[in-house]
Amino acid sequence: MKKVLLSALLGASLMAMPLTASAEEAGSWDYVGHSIFKSQSVVVYSNGGDFRACLAAGYNWSGYLTLWEYDAENADDKVSNQYITPGSCAVWRGIGGFVDGAQAEFYVTKPADGVSIDVKFYD
Repeated sequence: MKKVLLSALLGASLMAMPLTASAEEAGSWDYVGHSIFKSQSVVVYSNGGDFRACLAAGYNWSGYLTLWEYDAENADDKVSNQYITPGSCAVWRGIGGFVDGAQAEFYVTKPADGVSIDVKFYD
């Protein structure tokens, strides 16, 4: 009888657990790089969907970041501007249309005010 009760309890607890760890992580951000720059960041790669740029801790700067999609053969495409403040992130949603081939190549620019910032990128 004890074995039956233990089996029933174990089965019930397993059914309450998530099926996979990836289901629980859906919507999480993958770090894809960072850049320290005064006016234009390095290019980082995105799989599309949503893209995030966060001002690293210790940088006291506020202003507009402009997200661009790099294109080696044509003019770069401007995605849009986002305002960022110390400790915050700019998020661009639904940017899958900028993927050409397997990935999109993104970079950000900011006004050339002489201030260096460190931006961390997530896909």
